[in-house]
Amino acid sequence: MEDEEIKKWRLKERDYKLITGHGIYVNDIKLPGMLYCNVISSPYAHARIKKIDYSKALSLKGVAAIITGEDLKKIMNPLPTQADYKPFGWHWRTVVAYPLAVDKVRYMGEPVVAIAAENEYLAFDAAELIEIEYEPLKPIVDPIEALNDKSNLLYEEWGDNIQVHLNFKFGNVEEVFKKADKILEIKWQEARQSGFPLEPRGCVAYYNPYEDTLTVWSSTQSIQYYK
Repeated sequence: MEDEEIKKWRLKERDYKLITGHGIYVNDIKLPGMLYCNVISSPYAHARIKKIDYSKALSLKGVAAIITGEDLKKIMNPLPTQADYKPFGWHWRTVVAYPLAVDKVRYMGEPVVAIAAENEYLAFDAAELIEIEYEPLKPIVDPIEALNDKSNLLYEEWGDNIQVHLNFKFGNVEEVFKKADKILEIKWQEARQSGFPLEPRGCVAYYNPYEDTLTVWSSTQSIQYYK
């Protein structure tokens, strides 16, 4: 374990660099030929993607590429699943998802189109020219309603909205209820919350074709989960 004085010294050195403007942030990194990415997000919580027309945006000088979920589906596998407990015998469905929505959006803000341009301002200008036609669907926001409604599904191939169904058995539950002095049936609701800080994310990636290496600068501490 490091000595406390060494820890203080390390902290002081790090803070000194940042305070004096000598720290390096993702936004400080500039590489030759670097492109900037802008992502168009869904304004709907639940909708089908009927049509995407980016011809006007792609004609702008300095726009290098525009990618949709359908494009990604042709060149990559779905994103890896972080949690899959089917090997334990549990009813645990895993979704097929890509970095951009394919056919349908399932939450407000889901990425739909990605634009790569010579600068960030041009990428934003190009986004204004992209026409996306949605067919809005009823949003699924109540968990109890989602369990009972089989006509409004996030994933039609599932047949229902149940992703996980686990059975646990501990002791003789029926006997405990028989001996209980009083049985209460309650319903409660908790506010939505997250332990993640509201901080901006940035990423710069450089592929060196001569060395076949990929260098990534990122503000996240969890750059990679899978090898």
